[in-house]
Amino acid sequence: MDFKVLFCSFFMFHLVSFYGNNAIEERWLGVNLRPFVFPLRLPHTIALEYFTTEDVVIRTFPTEVNLFRENAEYTKNMSLELENSCGYSKSMFDEKDVVMLTLVEKDIDNVTSKMVKSIEIDPLSVDFYPHKITTETFKKQVQLKLMDDLTRTCISYYYEHYKVERAKHSQFPLRDLDLERRCASYQSNNCTFVHKEVDYPRVLAETEKLIRAMKYLRLFDISSMECNLGQLHKRVNLEMDNKTASLLPKLTKNHSFIANFIDSKGKLAMSVVIWEYQIIPNQ
Repeated sequence: MDFKVLFCSFFMFHLVSFYGNNAIEERWLGVNLRPFVFPLRLPHTIALEYFTTEDVVIRTFPTEVNLFRENAEYTKNMSLELENSCGYSKSMFDEKDVVMLTLVEKDIDNVTSKMVKSIEIDPLSVDFYPHKITTETFKKQVQLKLMDDLTRTCISYYYEHYKVERAKHSQFPLRDLDLERRCASYQSNNCTFVHKEVDYPRVLAETEKLIRAMKYLRLFDISSMECNLGQLHKRVNLEMDNKTASLLPKLTKNHSFIANFIDSKGKLAMSVVIWEYQIIPNQ
């Protein structure tokens, strides 16, 4: 423990000095990019379109994420694609990794900073996918992506606008003959969609694998022409329980946190300024 604290302290020295003069603002941005050179499959398009704005959350207490185990059989193709494109397919920390949380306090001059206390965190408590999608919602996203453009337009407009407007203004019945004609056409199945057979557990496992992996790789600044994650900004938040908070001095606006991550397998290390923190009661 003492060695880890010492190692992390040396590693973070320059970051703490820099932080005294510059607040590092990091956030995942939903941007329109094609980060990989391999052909994108359904899990890639869903993950890139809907889940690139997720934050990484460090927790000082166990949750269901600590018990999560990846289904390697379902995710082997995704892992192979990431290995070939990014050189690494890891998507979460394991027991051999190190996550250190350091409390930093600004001096009175508000220019320099000093490290107050470091605490080692269970690496399994770092959540790279904090807002999990429900199975039902995921199925709807999958079916939406499988629609052709004509069907998607018909269903979206017909059900979300056209029928609603007609119901609201029944005294002025609206008619969109072109839309009705298209909805009645063979291609759009009368504005309905015939659900295709999809292995949802496998697609969901691959999607979640990619979500976690993109954040993990970006956390350690792993990016290249074949693995272009540089446009995704990283944002790390902290959730503390009361017991952990009691180990620290009373927090004020002059306090902030720095997280230090060490990946033992890939021999990677990174320090990140915590974007925001909160104390979760009854944990």
